[in-house]
Amino acid sequence: MTQGAAKGTLQLSAEHALGLVTGYFATLILARELGPEAFGLYGIILSVLAWAETTGQFGVPSAATRLIAEGREEKDAVGRTTLVLGFVSYLSVFVFFLLAAPLFARALNAPGEAGLFRLAAFDIPLFGIYFVLRGVGLGQRKFGTIALGGLAVGFAKLLGVLLLLAVGVTVARALVVVIASSLLGLLILTARIPIRVARPDRRLLRVLVRIAIPLALSALALSFLHNVHLWILKSLSGEGAKGSVGVYIAGAHLAKAPEIIVIAVGAVLFPSISRAIADGDDAGALAYVQGAVRFLWLVLLPIALFVALDAERIMTFLFSAKYSGGGEVLRVLIFAYALLAFLVSFSHMLLGRGEFYLVALLGFGLLAVMVGTGMILVPRAGGVGAAFSLLAATSVGAALYAFLVRRRFGGLILRRTFLRGILASLAALALALLVRVDGILLVPKYAVVFAVYLVVLALTREIKEKDLAALLFWK
Repeated sequence: MTQGAAKGTLQLSAEHALGLVTGYFATLILARELGPEAFGLYGIILSVLAWAETTGQFGVPSAATRLIAEGREEKDAVGRTTLVLGFVSYLSVFVFFLLAAPLFARALNAPGEAGLFRLAAFDIPLFGIYFVLRGVGLGQRKFGTIALGGLAVGFAKLLGVLLLLAVGVTVARALVVVIASSLLGLLILTARIPIRVARPDRRLLRVLVRIAIPLALSALALSFLHNVHLWILKSLSGEGAKGSVGVYIAGAHLAKAPEIIVIAVGAVLFPSISRAIADGDDAGALAYVQGAVRFLWLVLLPIALFVALDAERIMTFLFSAKYSGGGEVLRVLIFAYALLAFLVSFSHMLLGRGEFYLVALLGFGLLAVMVGTGMILVPRAGGVGAAFSLLAATSVGAALYAFLVRRRFGGLILRRTFLRGILASLAALALALLVRVDGILLVPKYAVVFAVYLVVLALTREIKEKDLAALLFWK
């Protein structure tokens, strides 16, 4: 990975990491104040909202990112055309979501909550245009600007939730906070990535739609992979299981933390590989792939092992004793989401090569794996069964995508990096096994454990001076 791409990855990783911290503080407050049942409803609504917003993208932001990164089209013209197409797409989804709210509520065992689904719909056009502007900014490689907008959204959510403590926390008020934070992010990106509103270029419109359709299909498949295991659990759970759904959602929020951090890898990979392929730079494309996989491996492997080790202690420490029993779900989900992070990043590598329909086809195939295993396992094992349905799909998907990436680009990860990551993780895990603590003492414990992990990587010369230079992402 080049230094520019590394800095871009770390800028966006910093955005995701800080957004993760603010988002998790907000989530912890909501989970504790709402309780498992109401928090489960809130999580279900947000999962459907996320799916709708992914659908509304229609692949337009990613198509704009690719066109601008390739450098073959005039940036302002692409931006104007993208804005108009995105607005029409998200407006259509907004209207559909409003009308279909009662259907969503009934399908997900929440027939009396259609009003909350309608309220959530108002986030769609705001977040949608915000996301369109992110796509244009990524194509222009304005990673710092994108990070600023994301941080504003994260801090706005946390501040909004803190204000709710004074007036009372409800699901409806929590949804209003989500909507307000999207509005703030939209205002910031509008000011920093100005696009002149004008009639779209018809030729570019056709080009964008041609690229956007397969990208939309692949994004839709990935969105289903993120959410369908939860929907299966909710739809097959009876009235008495509402609390267990909330516990599952709390565990999923924790488990997806590593994936959220490394989403930045995919965000940087797509435009970077697209540009390298357009320039005929196969060696550069391979360098992006190997750098990204190295980053994923060294970050995700230790996190998954450490969280699995103390899963139940982490759940009760963060969410309170109301969420006890969630450790067995978290223990499976942390590996499932780690594999999902690899899967998503591999898909961005293939998308950068223009293999849009292949990614979409494989994504829907993995969805079939999840649905099939979920329908069998959830009635028998509840939340643990839903977690294993996600793990089954992501295990198959990560292995298949890794094989394809290696074939297409000629490499995946250096053997010495692979082995050093395992060695450092096992050394740190041995220390973690020796020290068993609860509550707040988990914080210093894992601070020391991660320090040992980094020391072993440094001693094996896996972490070098160039890695430290890339950490100066603000320069």
